[in-house]
Amino acid sequence: LELWQRRRNGSGEVLHAMASPTRILTVGSIPPEWGGPVAGGVATAHRGVLEMIVADPRFELIGVVPTKGVDHSLVPSSVRLFENPSADEYVELVDHVDAVLMNHVGHRYADLAEETRGTPTVAVIQSWNRHVEAVDKERNALRTQRNLDAMAGLVFVSDFSRQMGIDFGFTYRGRTFVVHNAVPNAYLDSGIERSRRGVLFVGTLNDRKRADLVIEACAALGVPLTIAGDGPNRSALEAQAAGLEVTFIGEASEGRVVELMAAAAALCVPSRSEGFPLVFVEAAASGTPIVGHGPSVGELSAVIGRSCGIGVPPNATRGDVMGAITSVLDTSWDHTGMRMATTAALSSQSVYTQYLDLLSEVAGSEH
Repeated sequence: LELWQRRRNGSGEVLHAMASPTRILTVGSIPPEWGGPVAGGVATAHRGVLEMIVADPRFELIGVVPTKGVDHSLVPSSVRLFENPSADEYVELVDHVDAVLMNHVGHRYADLAEETRGTPTVAVIQSWNRHVEAVDKERNALRTQRNLDAMAGLVFVSDFSRQMGIDFGFTYRGRTFVVHNAVPNAYLDSGIERSRRGVLFVGTLNDRKRADLVIEACAALGVPLTIAGDGPNRSALEAQAAGLEVTFIGEASEGRVVELMAAAAALCVPSRSEGFPLVFVEAAASGTPIVGHGPSVGELSAVIGRSCGIGVPPNATRGDVMGAITSVLDTSWDHTGMRMATTAALSSQSVYTQYLDLLSEVAGSEH
């Protein structure tokens, strides 16, 4: 990879350097529609940034280091993959770019940020779930702090998430920024408001998301529940829901989730921990009120300038969730107003432009 294109006069002296784009390498998972194996906020946000980089002449996307397997038949031609590089290969690759966008600080390529300090790396922290769920928290904390210290910048998806890291005892040497998750483009044209019924759960079926609590609450209230997602707890949840008005969709495409959101009277995801969950943004962009992780519901309401639901504590009981669902279903919501406020406050253009400006800044570019 050439660092600069230069024009020289007959004597070989450099007359001037031609402007060249800022070369970016990104690291992280990509969404199923691009060949990635798992849907979620990290992959969706990564896709949004990549689309902006490719479309902006100030930048050149050198490539993506995916952290999970990829179906090559679905990868856009504009995205070059560097799959599973060794530590030495990754260090050499980073040496040929101007900045790295690292999606999270807990994988093996983040561990190499100290060795590649000559090229600034910006890390995006969606949540602290990995630390919360770590078996050896002391060891995980040492590794995480080392990686945090090596970053030129840290992007948090919420003020709550940034503060949560401090509460865990982490310190931030680099500059920190809060950039909330954007509304995916699929939610920008939700169409005419339609009749809504029942509660929707969207997410991984694991202990942290607490779908079992949603089943208990909806069963007690006699409210139909639809569950979209898959995970290690699916079999146990299906057994729990036997004989109840609960429908399991399984892993759903983005288009299918758009439809489910628009038809639901409420989204309920009472997670034990979150950052700024994309599924909450998607719900609000659909005009669907939320019952869920209290700090996230509160911050999203503040960002869009209106209430988008009712928060419950991280250690919520069945009674907490039942009360919140009842309040949400008994409230007359301005679905269209919520949808418009969310898409205006969290448009892809405004959110991902912040990422590009930050990358340009840390790369020392003058674009």
